[in-house]
Amino acid sequence: MALVVVTAVLGFFGNRPLSHRRLRSDNATVRYQRFGRVDGRTSVRVEATPTAVTGGNVEIWVAQDFLEAYDVEDVTPEPSSTSTRAGGVAFSGVSRLLRLG
Repeated sequence: MALVVVTAVLGFFGNRPLSHRRLRSDNATVRYQRFGRVDGRTSVRVEATPTAVTGGNVEIWVAQDFLEAYDVEDVTPEPSSTSTRAGGVAFSGVSRLLRLG
């Protein structure tokens, strides 16, 4: 019982410090919930660095494996174009921030 309480406090069952994950690269930061719920809604937030921006917009590529594993209900802001590429989908014409939910 104590293990359940400790994991809940640390974020395994909700919105706590260990429940979120942030990955950084030279071109972007990706934030997401570490522990998803089977039928729960979650979002993935991608924020491009200034070096990834071309002409005020950025292109974000999402792997086909991700798209098959999750039901993407919306993309915010809506991209000006979407194209299928080898192994994934590219969202183009978005600002530095893209949210998949």
